[in-house]
Amino acid sequence: MIEIENAEIDEVEEVHQRCFLLSGKCVASTESTSGTGGDFVVVEPKPSSFVLVHVEDEHGNTGFPDQRWPLSLGQFKALVMLSPGLNKITVTSGNDAANAVELSLRYTPLLQVPPLHLAILVAKDSPLLIDCPPAKFGDISSTHSSLDAAISKLRVAAYMWQALAADSIYWDGLPRQSFRIEEEYSPDTLSRHAQQQSFGKQQVMGSVPRIHVIRTEKTISQLRDVETEMEAAKSKAGQEQRHKDLYRIMSKAVKNSGGPLHPNNKPVIAALLLDAHFDEKLGRTLPDALFSIHKSEGLSLAMSGSQSTYSWPRFIDEIPDCLLDPTPVGDAVSRERCERPICMWEACSVSQGRFYKEIVRAFNPSATKPHFITSHDLGWAFKHSWWGYFQWPEHFLSRALRCAGEEEEKEPKPVRSDVSQTGYYRIELKDALVLRNSAPEFQLPGYVTLPEGAPEICPLVEDTVDGRAAQNVEIKCDAGLASVWVCSKNMSISDGLTYPGEPLKSVRFSLRELTERLGPHVSEEERMATGGLDRIEALGMNGEKSTLHDISTLMRLRAAEYIDAGIPGTDLRFTKTAVGSNAEEEERSKGQWGMNHDWKWTVLLKRRSKRKGTKWYGTIVNATMIDVRVGCELDGAYVYYEDGSKVPCGPRLPPSTQMGGHQARKMAIPPGVEVTKVVVSKALKNHDVLKGLRVWLSNGQARGGLNLQSFAADLELHEVKVLEPPANHKIVGFYGTSGSWGMCQKFGIMSIPRDVELPGSVYDMEEFQNLPLDHYAEKQADEAGSEGEVDKMDEDMEEDPDTGYDEEWDERTRKIYGK
Repeated sequence: MIEIENAEIDEVEEVHQRCFLLSGKCVASTESTSGTGGDFVVVEPKPSSFVLVHVEDEHGNTGFPDQRWPLSLGQFKALVMLSPGLNKITVTSGNDAANAVELSLRYTPLLQVPPLHLAILVAKDSPLLIDCPPAKFGDISSTHSSLDAAISKLRVAAYMWQALAADSIYWDGLPRQSFRIEEEYSPDTLSRHAQQQSFGKQQVMGSVPRIHVIRTEKTISQLRDVETEMEAAKSKAGQEQRHKDLYRIMSKAVKNSGGPLHPNNKPVIAALLLDAHFDEKLGRTLPDALFSIHKSEGLSLAMSGSQSTYSWPRFIDEIPDCLLDPTPVGDAVSRERCERPICMWEACSVSQGRFYKEIVRAFNPSATKPHFITSHDLGWAFKHSWWGYFQWPEHFLSRALRCAGEEEEKEPKPVRSDVSQTGYYRIELKDALVLRNSAPEFQLPGYVTLPEGAPEICPLVEDTVDGRAAQNVEIKCDAGLASVWVCSKNMSISDGLTYPGEPLKSVRFSLRELTERLGPHVSEEERMATGGLDRIEALGMNGEKSTLHDISTLMRLRAAEYIDAGIPGTDLRFTKTAVGSNAEEEERSKGQWGMNHDWKWTVLLKRRSKRKGTKWYGTIVNATMIDVRVGCELDGAYVYYEDGSKVPCGPRLPPSTQMGGHQARKMAIPPGVEVTKVVVSKALKNHDVLKGLRVWLSNGQARGGLNLQSFAADLELHEVKVLEPPANHKIVGFYGTSGSWGMCQKFGIMSIPRDVELPGSVYDMEEFQNLPLDHYAEKQADEAGSEGEVDKMDEDMEEDPDTGYDEEWDERTRKIYGK
């Protein structure tokens, strides 16, 4: 039984490229035969090693000779050449006519779309020969080295590129589309069958890619100038300049030739430099001509040298043979800068594949990454068989060879089943969208150019029915959303959410949903350190992409602002007052707010205990001590509770998870005693940073440091602000912001009317607990823990020794502020 993977057999799909890459599975059929005594015996036929592809039109006429393609491990791939109109394709497993499948494709060439032009650039004094090793009989035959051979090979390669582009875009979830190739009615060189029929007879004619042979005014010696090439090879800038020189040579040549290739016609050309030859003495090809340059108002060019063209197939029939050819290329021709000997199939893979990448870039430079690779990089690539260059055969065949030096095995090398979706040469979804939206060569009839604008990723903190704060992320794009990716710190990415078939204008997820999508892609260590979720990437249908970094941090900052909305479940609002530094506003104005390690926090003076196995577990516990952390500047503070836990008034984002301070002071809060006010000192220069903090209790005790000695020379360089609640109000917590360097940028108090108590639900809200990034993982671990297990996120750290009450109140402060 044969199954087609990338086409529907029950529908007639309309396609617009002549060459179609077909892939599928094949399971050998079984036969029932009568045995002795009337019994039936199931006979398993020997699996076939190939599939036979037959194509005919709706009138039964064969448009292209039958082709055989390898069948390996139940998989097959085949390039199918189509004729305009309806094409009936029959795929048969070997000679087993009973094991076959039929499908129909309607080929409609888009003649109104600008094509990809193919050209061969030759020098003024060119002998019209390309490099060819003895293994290809280069010394005695021009079969693989003549200009005619180069033309045939470039034609076949162009159809391979066309089919691969369409198949790659199909697997991205978009309508199948590819570039059109400029064709002409000329002697048919696409199949060996047509070539054989032409011997001694009138040539077989057909529609084939048109190859423009362009002659330049430059001689071979000028094109292959050793000094220029060696100087250019020293740096990336040198190579880019050399490529620009070759571009100017090509541009001038096509201007002189006229016709459709003139730069005024804005053509996209894939050009083969015929006179790029391997220099045995230098061990490199001159000139190094692999590059692409895109110009929206002129000539867009992708160029490659012909040094490895000897390994390319001349006919569609030869593709399997060339991509499975283990013959060593020898030392007389280019080994593509590899230090070890290479085989024919490796030379073909690297040269065709790299040229293909440059052609895609010629349509739009943002469609794929620039291609620049040093000799060292390429040599390293050849030593690693899994490197992307050698996946080229896997896109066209169901089997592949192992690279030289790989351990030989009896079984054939398996082809990755997902190579069409994840292979090195695939066109990614973003690139496909860019091409479809900006390159006219890739636009289908009726396509409307989508509006510009990258997706917006908006963290939201909203009320729910029960008055809780819901942390959501809304992602929207006027052009429609193609995909949303949830990413972790170590670059591992979840399966993502893709919508190319039915793009949505906006989607919304909760923060918990996004975190859970990471699943097994995040290690336990990473989840403990960062909470797992690092960033969200959104891709619009116009190809524009947005990334929101440090999403967990940003959501925490937004959640902290929820306290401005009031106390959930009541009509009350917190009364807030704070002292802030200018550094906070500067970070916000630079667009860096929440994108690094800035941390907003809120800490209440009561909390619900999470200490399992203790008498406090699940009850509301009071603050019993405040540890003020002051060094050269204000670090923050710690609030201790009667169950032994403590929560920082400061950052809980690695690496700044602990606060120092050589002037640290601890102050006990006896039962029935309240915090009545805090005093914050602030420098009036150097971004108005917060310098110190002092806390007062209702029993008259005070503790902390204001760093006023720093302003001994000039008291006008500082400011001291007293933060007190309004009359008949009480302080119930602190809030503020810690900067990316760990220092406190804002410190404030929160108060409510004295005759009001906070509802118990407030102590369950994560927005008021200053939880660390890993609190989801810790919470799950705590819920699964045994009786008596200590909550890790609040376990005590080493305490500074309590050196007694700090009763000293700076005399200068008394004089200035009367306090």
